[in-house]
Amino acid sequence: MKQTRMYMIGTFVVLCGCFGVTSSAAASCGDVVYPEGFFDEGSLEERTPIENCDDPFGETIEPVTGVTYLLGTTTISEGSEILLAELPVTVELETNVEHSPKSATVLTDVYHLVEGDYYFVQPDAHELTITATGTYVLVTTINELIFSERPSWLESLWSILLPQLAHAQSQEFISPEIHVTTFMVSLPPPPEPEATGASSVLFLPGLQASRLYLEDGDGDENRIWEPNIDADVEKLAMTENGSSVYQVYKKDVLDEVYGVDNVYKGFLKHLHNLQDDKVIKAYYPFAYDWRYDVFDVATRPVRLKDNQTQSLVNKVLDLAEESYTGKVTIVAHSNGGLVAKALLHEFGESELANKVDKLIMVGTPQLGTPKAIGSLLHGLDQGTPLGLIINRATVREVSRNMPGAYALLPSAKYFELATDVVVTTDGSEMAQSIAAYGDIQTAAALRSFLLDDKDRLDDAVTINDPLTLNPLMVESAIASHNILDNWVAPEGVEVYEVVGTGLPTVKGLEYREFSCNTNPFCTIKPFMKPIPLETNQGDQTVVAISASGYRDNKITAYIDLKADGEGLTRSNREHKDLTDSKTVQDFITSVLKYPYLADSIHVPEFTEVSTSYTIIGGHSPITLTATDNQGNQVGIVDGEVRQDITGSQYFEFAGSKYLVIPNGVDYTV
Repeated sequence: MKQTRMYMIGTFVVLCGCFGVTSSAAASCGDVVYPEGFFDEGSLEERTPIENCDDPFGETIEPVTGVTYLLGTTTISEGSEILLAELPVTVELETNVEHSPKSATVLTDVYHLVEGDYYFVQPDAHELTITATGTYVLVTTINELIFSERPSWLESLWSILLPQLAHAQSQEFISPEIHVTTFMVSLPPPPEPEATGASSVLFLPGLQASRLYLEDGDGDENRIWEPNIDADVEKLAMTENGSSVYQVYKKDVLDEVYGVDNVYKGFLKHLHNLQDDKVIKAYYPFAYDWRYDVFDVATRPVRLKDNQTQSLVNKVLDLAEESYTGKVTIVAHSNGGLVAKALLHEFGESELANKVDKLIMVGTPQLGTPKAIGSLLHGLDQGTPLGLIINRATVREVSRNMPGAYALLPSAKYFELATDVVVTTDGSEMAQSIAAYGDIQTAAALRSFLLDDKDRLDDAVTINDPLTLNPLMVESAIASHNILDNWVAPEGVEVYEVVGTGLPTVKGLEYREFSCNTNPFCTIKPFMKPIPLETNQGDQTVVAISASGYRDNKITAYIDLKADGEGLTRSNREHKDLTDSKTVQDFITSVLKYPYLADSIHVPEFTEVSTSYTIIGGHSPITLTATDNQGNQVGIVDGEVRQDITGSQYFEFAGSKYLVIPNGVDYTV
């Protein structure tokens, strides 16, 4: 049975039977409100108190009939949400009743729920005018008219007075069925105001790129990273389960190391200039305790001085609130990119939904990188040149219990993309303990080697011998990478990658046998030490396949750092100061401005890297320095590391010194 709703005063009569209540109940349940002029012209607004808070309209519990509604072209059922383009709007309302007798009358009233009161909505005969959003209630009353052979009292009286009259059927209404259906009316969210600038910036630095502090016994502040003495490094110690031994806190990011070696100084100045030029409203470099797992950094409060804490997610919300766009762009260098991924994995679809518009990862080891194997096992690239301030062996021992360091180890996804082995040997007698694990080019084989599952490695190790790692940390890093490597950005978050390439970068280790019988500084018996295997597809720390490891929609900028450093400034940018490259800064600025202040993004043109290198190693106590024909040097000069030759590199590893010089450069050693 299909009925178009028409108002009948009989509906009010039925409803009035449902609402006789005391004043105290009315106060707690609200009223049914009828507008002025509802009953007759000039009548005032009428309020009928609701008796049953849970069932204001006396809904039939087990109705015989079924009722559906059509509002315009939309079917209405309990809990429906109707999205209208604009208000007010007038639409046709139809009530459809199933299994209703032909003799039934169908009355549908519409109420608007406002602050606990139900306001009657007066529709036209076939139309309903909706003027406001909110909750609406359809109340349909089905009255069935029946014919009875039993005479009514009036007919009985007439039969006595006028017995000659024939008896006729009487008409009666049975108890009505009442159907109640609630639905919501809403409008689309208002369009976002046109932005007057780009999104504010949260900057996340890399591993070891936040300064860490500790109060001494006198309450004085002691900076333990960057360390001043070897004992500072020891205060970074953590327990076997990854808890800090000391009450370490963070304060600021590294702008310069010891005031001379630039890290983020230039990039922070660049962000400051963008703020001054009103391109961005604000920026914030978020320092963190990089010793911890990236998920801990992303989800747990970071310790500040005086037992204060700071929440990363709250900082993003603070920046978004004042941003020109109401959103934040995260710029993350190196390990900071892993922190950003963890942050968005945990909060991207909840607290931070629609609060982050872009993630720019600069040199992020998304899938790990082989250099981390050398760092954890042998202290590669740890400490300062010549160990004058801190000792690589000390850093290696302390790092063994740092969860954050393990996140940089190559993951299972890395081995799916890489073709090179990450650990091999020369087959010598001295390297047999390593050779027992074979050429390592799977995640399972690497795990077995790092944990010495075959019990082939010495317990008392020198810097030349691989350190057996913490099993808890290895397993935790594997679990984290299983999430991060497969992470997909939440809806509305664009992903950008900056991949540094063209510089010699560790892609693996080869363990070789060394011996010397004449040099008094050398060990008499043969010994083993690792040497680096390098590729030109990286930024000296992170190989390109890892820095470009995000597998979903993205824009990637490849920067040939060898070519990038050959301009007039002869700037040698590498992984640690990748954000200081002008090419990188221009790309980041382009991404920040789009689409708010610019119509496109400038992506550096990709060129295949063809630069090859010569590696010179010194495996005895010597000093290595090379000078080109223009007087530029690479190596240790007056106790300081010099890398003035474009694309050159000096590093120390497992007691050996290495020079890496691009082929085609005339030099002397």
